[in-house]
Amino acid sequence: MPNQDNLAFKLFESLKKFNKGLIKYDKIQENLNLNDLLVCGLLLRNEKEDKVTQVKNISEYLQISRPAVNTILNRLEDRDIVERVRLKENRRSVFVKLTSKAYDLYDFEKAKLAKVMDNVVSSLGEEKTNTLIELIDKVNNILEEEVE
Repeated sequence: MPNQDNLAFKLFESLKKFNKGLIKYDKIQENLNLNDLLVCGLLLRNEKEDKVTQVKNISEYLQISRPAVNTILNRLEDRDIVERVRLKENRRSVFVKLTSKAYDLYDFEKAKLAKVMDNVVSSLGEEKTNTLIELIDKVNNILEEEVE
């Protein structure tokens, strides 16, 4: 079955290129990289729903470890984009919230990302974009099952 091995290799190379493309895009972001943007988006959504956000919530949402989340939060905190707060009633729990500076940065970077994604959708068309979304979801599910 050399053809299948060859196809599997082509798939791997394509996924690798896709990942490199995401990394390249991430590097050109001026203010917030993709993880920063996701964290800020979660904080904003939770804020609108009057929910507090803890490191564990961010970790679960991004599907990364708590130390990795803390690295992101340290970077955002150093840039005065988020702050960690301890409530008087619950000193052990640390909550994360956006600073006033975060809103404009988030809107700016989100608009840039939306423009890039709109270009992808325009280039592929609606049908191929929906197919791509389905395929990426399927591949992700397969890879998650393989790891478990």
